[in-house]
Amino acid sequence: MGLSSVWEDVTDFASKAWKKIKSLFGKKKPDKPDNPNKPDKPDNPNKPDKPDKSSSSQSSVSSKSSASSQSSSSSKSSSSSKSSSSSKSSTTTDPNETTKITSFNITWTLDKLLEPHQFGQYVNGDYWVVGPVTVIALSGDGAMLNPVVSNANGYTVNYSFSYKEELNDALKLPLTITTGSLVSTQTYSEQHQHVKLVDGSVLTVVETPPQEGDFRPPYCGTDKTSKFNVSMLNTSVLQKLEPVESTPSQEDIESMVERVWIDHSPGWLSRYLHPLNNMPGYGRDIARCVGDVLLWLNLNKTDEEKRKALISFVQIGIDLYTIALLGGSWPAQGGQGHGRKCPVVFAGIMLDHDGMKNVEATFGEDEQTFYVTNAEIASFPYKKLSSRGNVCWANYCNGFERSEYVEYHLGMPAWRKIGDPDSGEPRWRRGTYRLCCSAVSWHGEVLGFHIMEKKDVWNHDALFDYQDRYVAVQGGKEFDYWSKFAKNMWVTYRSDYGEVWSKEIPYDTVEAPTPTSLEVVSKTSTSITISWAGEAPLHDIFAGDVGVLNVTSPAIISGLTPGETYDVGVWGKKENGLRSLIPVYVSETMNLK
Repeated sequence: MGLSSVWEDVTDFASKAWKKIKSLFGKKKPDKPDNPNKPDKPDNPNKPDKPDKSSSSQSSVSSKSSASSQSSSSSKSSSSSKSSSSSKSSTTTDPNETTKITSFNITWTLDKLLEPHQFGQYVNGDYWVVGPVTVIALSGDGAMLNPVVSNANGYTVNYSFSYKEELNDALKLPLTITTGSLVSTQTYSEQHQHVKLVDGSVLTVVETPPQEGDFRPPYCGTDKTSKFNVSMLNTSVLQKLEPVESTPSQEDIESMVERVWIDHSPGWLSRYLHPLNNMPGYGRDIARCVGDVLLWLNLNKTDEEKRKALISFVQIGIDLYTIALLGGSWPAQGGQGHGRKCPVVFAGIMLDHDGMKNVEATFGEDEQTFYVTNAEIASFPYKKLSSRGNVCWANYCNGFERSEYVEYHLGMPAWRKIGDPDSGEPRWRRGTYRLCCSAVSWHGEVLGFHIMEKKDVWNHDALFDYQDRYVAVQGGKEFDYWSKFAKNMWVTYRSDYGEVWSKEIPYDTVEAPTPTSLEVVSKTSTSITISWAGEAPLHDIFAGDVGVLNVTSPAIISGLTPGETYDVGVWGKKENGLRSLIPVYVSETMNLK
């Protein structure tokens, strides 16, 4: 059995095991807590975070008003009961019970009875009520009214690093709301390295009832008018491709996106506020999720089969777009910031909204991918730098030695750990998040935009070309893919949509051998002669910032300053320009005149 087959079996088994763990909610063994003040190390690749598909999706309304025993969809202003995107809803009556609205394990208890025209569901299933209303009780222990883009949260004391008690509106009951979005959450009952919340839902209080088919207004911000309606969706761009092996079920796809994604905390700290039952925690797994949904929506399914997932996915895009408008961003930070641009731009395509299609924010996939230009090519001789007690060479030093881009790499689609232009390098190595946590999960969103022929709308070609390069280099190896469905779709359909980037794939990224046996043969006040041994076909020598290219041993370096101390050394070099990872060097003081 080949390595590729073994890896497919491993990841498939891991995915099934994870579903089982999540279905046995509460029995999951917690990880050891990490330091909340620094980004996480790469996750175990065999444990992708996924929403719990077994948790309840039921929404209900309880009231002693007999009129409200009808479904809220009976109101002209609420979502039609035919909408497959609405959560399963039921209504019960109890003459001794105050009105209660329940959505995904969160219950809001109100101080007054609601007539049928005073409450209902948006097209995605989330509830609205006509204000003013007073919330007198909550089943969850955290809540924020119209949350803003900030790392400070009022959701859970379990994440004390950013929790602010004054922001927790669950502690301010009774809470009267004229208009606004009350995002309510429940703390995860177990100690866990990353998971701090288990459930989250949003109740929107509006001035006037929305129209049938309206999307929920974004939960961030204060404007609670509905600007988008299901009738605006342009589904003609969605394709009808034949399914492949490992295609998720309709239920699985719907469960990935049917709940609100609480994602208004910028940067890597957002991970701790992603409710376990609502959304994946880590950006790599968010990218896998949105990629799977996007590809599934382009399969040969009926419009009715696609309806709920489509509406839920667009709703997520609407929410994230508003967060971006309010200053939100999702920088790469290893693998944290992936998967957010896709639903925003997709929603823009579906709703023909220029703002969403041209959203301005930092997104992990775009930040980590680029084409090598002269700006990335380090000039020779390289600078000697020090970080964390380690010596490294060139323009960037982060506690490890790194190879450099050379003229040979010009135009190559490349990857970097963070947005710092100097953090990239040609070496294809595991420890920098290149393999574990980025392009391994990008197959779905990249291919999905190819299939819809909307690559130009994404407007970052380096991502698409780098994904082609990643698949060519990493295919059949560990971290080949994070979604078996997306990988199978890629193998089946990628070649049908646009040119596959293939220039000199794979690029040579293996450094030249490091020279050995460096000796100072002689020196004067202004020159030094050195000798060395080495297997590389070419060698470059240096003394401080003075360099001589393409020499053989022994060789002389001139133009030095009398009495000055220099690092003197030699790099191995291939014919294509790739130098050794490190030089061999000595520190030498020049003679006085």
